[in-house]
Amino acid sequence: MRIAKGDKVKYLDLEGVAISNPYMYISDMENYIDVYFSEIREIMTVQIDKLEKIN
Repeated sequence: MRIAKGDKVKYLDLEGVAISNPYMYISDMENYIDVYFSEIREIMTVQIDKLEKIN
């Protein structure tokens, strides 16, 4: 699954918008992206594997 900046995503029961480009932490070799969740008004860094793309 390819998620890019501006895509609508779902994480657990929250829906949000990706606000950054995907990046990798070298320490654990996982891909992350920053997501803004309007329901809780918070930005979270989430593993891309745990996101579901919605449209």
